[in-house]
Amino acid sequence: MAIKKVFYDDDGNEMLFHVNTKNELYLEITNSDMPDHPSYITLEPDDIEEMILMLTEELNLIGKQKSK
Repeated sequence: MAIKKVFYDDDGNEMLFHVNTKNELYLEITNSDMPDHPSYITLEPDDIEEMILMLTEELNLIGKQKSK
């Protein structure tokens, strides 16, 4: 099943992520200064797993620092 979500930052930039039916993560990043020229990257399942693990570890560290 494909999944799609768009995130926006405070400056009006957006990041669309889409997991396609091949389980690849497709990212499109649009800069508010150049909305007609987005950047793209496609990550394979191994890269997605590595990214999730890295973000999870970082969030765990932040949570531990906040609880001190």
